[in-house]
Amino acid sequence: MSLSPEEYREHLATTAVRAGFSFGEVTLPQSHEFHLGRMRFHYLDWGNKHLPPMVFLHGGALNAHTWDLVSLALRDEYRCIALDQRGHGDSDWSPDADYSMSAQLADTKGFVDHLGLDRFILVGMSLGAINSLAFAIAHPERLNALVIIDAGPEIRRPGHRSGALDRTVLANDYVKNDCAIHAPLKKRWVHWGDHVNQVCLLNILFDANSMRLLRPCRL
Repeated sequence: MSLSPEEYREHLATTAVRAGFSFGEVTLPQSHEFHLGRMRFHYLDWGNKHLPPMVFLHGGALNAHTWDLVSLALRDEYRCIALDQRGHGDSDWSPDADYSMSAQLADTKGFVDHLGLDRFILVGMSLGAINSLAFAIAHPERLNALVIIDAGPEIRRPGHRSGALDRTVLANDYVKNDCAIHAPLKKRWVHWGDHVNQVCLLNILFDANSMRLLRPCRL
């Protein structure tokens, strides 16, 4: 990030006011790097390691700073950690131009393994939501909860034109380790806690204990 710490703090304070937040103190995250294979990854850790961990994956063409205000609002209750996914932010581009879902699933797993996280909350938006859903299907035992924003577990129905999604065909057909999602998709506006109830995010929460319950929730 090109801003100095003072500029970054001022930027967050100004943005928070414009968004309707009120923070007594603007705390900056710690910037960290780790290596996975041939690639270097960057992430932001907002501190409070004693609190339940919450991992954030941003959308396409965005970066870990997408979650700055959300992390500021939640850091008193959760340890908020935001990853720059491959090819985004301050993380490396893939040396072999591999941006497949399997590669990004391996990135997510490598990231939480590096942090030593288990039973954490995984939050993803758009591209990050797809990658979060892939992680939940592959490793449901690692999650306490999954929040996906601006994406859904949709698949193409045979015979539909390219790019057309059947929104009635959901994740019922995804099966992993004998666990399937059976409930119909439901959506609603929810709040990120009482103290930030002006920020509403469309999300879907999967019960990671069984991967059988699909329900809206309030964190």
